[in-house]
Amino acid sequence: MPASVVLWIAIGSLSALLVWLGRSAFLALDSKGWPTAEGIVLSSHFSERSGESGTRYVLHVTYSYPVANLTYEGSRTHFGSHLSMPPFVQHTKVHADVALHRYRPGSTLVVRYHPRRPSLCTIRTGAPWGLYASILVLSYILSQLSVAAFRR
Repeated sequence: MPASVVLWIAIGSLSALLVWLGRSAFLALDSKGWPTAEGIVLSSHFSERSGESGTRYVLHVTYSYPVANLTYEGSRTHFGSHLSMPPFVQHTKVHADVALHRYRPGSTLVVRYHPRRPSLCTIRTGAPWGLYASILVLSYILSQLSVAAFRR
C-alpha cells in the first residue's frame, strides 16, 4: 500500500477519534447543567487492572433512576471514563473497598441526565484532565500529519 494511502487512513482514523473525544469533553462540561434524579445503585464491583505502575481497581456501577414516570438504567460514571478519575479508580485495595461501600447496592446517588435524552446520564460531571490532554496531543499529531499529507 502506498505511503500516501496509509497517511490518509491515519488522518481519517485520528480525526474520528478526535471527534469522539471532543464529544465526550462537550458532554462532560454540558452535564453540569443537566437536571438531576435520585438514583439507586443496582450493582457495583471492581475490576483489577495491572500495569507498570501497579494494580489499579476500577469501580463499575449500575444504577436506575426515574424521569417522567419512566425508569432508566445507567452505568456511566463520568464522560471520558477510559481515563482515570477518582473515586472510580483506586490504587489500593483499602481505598477500593471504601469506594465500593459508598456505591453499595441499594444506596442512593444523584444522577444527571440529558434533558432531551434521559437515557444519556452520568453520576459525575466534568472530565479527567487526561481527556483534555488527549485532545491537545491528538490535535497536534493530526495537524502534523495533515501538513505532511498536503506537502506530498
